[in-house]
Amino acid sequence: AMRAAFLAVEGGKKVGVLYENSDQGIDELAGLKLGLDPAKNEVVSEQIYQINDISITSQMANLQSSGAEVVMLGSTPGFTAQAIREADRRGWHPDWFMSYVNADDMLFSFVSPELLEGAISFQAFKLADWADDPAVTRVVIMAAGNRSFSAGGDIRALYDLGKAGRHDEALQFWRDEY
Repeated sequence: AMRAAFLAVEGGKKVGVLYENSDQGIDELAGLKLGLDPAKNEVVSEQIYQINDISITSQMANLQSSGAEVVMLGSTPGFTAQAIREADRRGWHPDWFMSYVNADDMLFSFVSPELLEGAISFQAFKLADWADDPAVTRVVIMAAGNRSFSAGGDIRALYDLGKAGRHDEALQFWRDEY
């Protein structure tokens, strides 16, 4: 649902989804569909892969031929790298939204920084690294509609406090919880 909130800002994008045939991948697809406003964005292709697949070339060809301008990757780093490299090989450069498991620096071992430029990943693994980084002054977490998301904490409470302008309470809640 969070990815859908990002898409809703621009609207009018054709969305393709590549996801793993696992609970994680299926949940990624369900969350996207739950939060995506069909009046603003259209899902034009859903491509599933098996964890033991050797190649996702056919799935990438299908995504490209669907006219997808944005690709949501509900995939693990190896398949994410394969998807981005295959798209580049085809001369196709959609916007990429990647699942949180792709936030690890190891992805740069498989895909060049140039190909990852502009990709959006949910940086759950990075929060600890960012604590001492003076360049990071804020981390923005958004919820879509009246539904909340949570990765071990009460994100909805943070959203409500922030929306109500109670920023000091939100920061204290964050410190207490995390």
